[in-house]
Amino acid sequence: MLFWIVAAVLLLVVIPFAVAGGVGMALFILGLVAMLTGLYTLLFKRRSWIGLPHRNSGGVLAVSGFVALILSFGLIGATAPRVDSDKATLVGPVQQSETAKATATPTPTPTATNPANSKCTTAAATQKYNSQTLICTMGSDQRLVWMTEPDSQRVLAEKAAADKASDEKAAAEKAAAEQAAAERAAAEKAAADKAASEQAAAKAEAGTVSQRNALRAAADYLDYTAFSRTGLISQLEYEEYSTEDATWAVDRVKVDWNVQAVKSAKDYLDYTAFSRAGLIDQLIYEGFTPEQAEYGVSQTGL
Repeated sequence: MLFWIVAAVLLLVVIPFAVAGGVGMALFILGLVAMLTGLYTLLFKRRSWIGLPHRNSGGVLAVSGFVALILSFGLIGATAPRVDSDKATLVGPVQQSETAKATATPTPTPTATNPANSKCTTAAATQKYNSQTLICTMGSDQRLVWMTEPDSQRVLAEKAAADKASDEKAAAEKAAAEQAAAERAAAEKAAADKAASEQAAAKAEAGTVSQRNALRAAADYLDYTAFSRTGLISQLEYEEYSTEDATWAVDRVKVDWNVQAVKSAKDYLDYTAFSRAGLIDQLIYEGFTPEQAEYGVSQTGL
């Protein structure tokens, strides 16, 4: 009963495939069913739907089904329609004629495009177009483009002028900056020199301890008697002050040397008699200048 059921189903499957795909497709279905049936008996050791008695029979059936599959592949390939030839037969004579005409028509030569203002890659490169010389030139936007020779010369001249103006401006700014720096340095040096000079002057004006003592001694001597400038310096040197300290003190003592000449002239006249010329010579000998001596003697009435 099982045999007839499976056979009927198999027949219903094979017939449509045979009609649609030919003998190759039918052989493929039968080979596939035979191979699966044989493998079933061979692997599971059970009787198949067609009643194979043992495994050897299943093996033979499986191999036979495999061979049928291989043969079906060959038949299917041999009977497959050729699409290219079928398509070729569908092309009508009108289409073939139009195709031939299209093939025979020559392709027109494209018209050359003016390359002016188009991008180029190498500065100063040249090319010809309609008897014009085009030069690869750097434009104001910093792009290399093809330009006619007059335009290239104009752009290069403008660029050279701009570069020159820029260089001159940079040089002027540098010179101005250097001058400002030099003036600033000179002003700073002058200020430092002035501060150092003032500091030195203040230090010199304050004097050392010895100089300040010499100044006090000079004032005391002037309170005691009259002195000329050189006479007072000599007196301080006699007191063992250095010439530098003695001079520093005498230059800073508060004194009018004309007044000292008058006092000295009067002291000499109180001591002894002098002629005018003799008293002037005596004051000069004491270290007064001729002018101071003249003034001092004149104040005595001689």
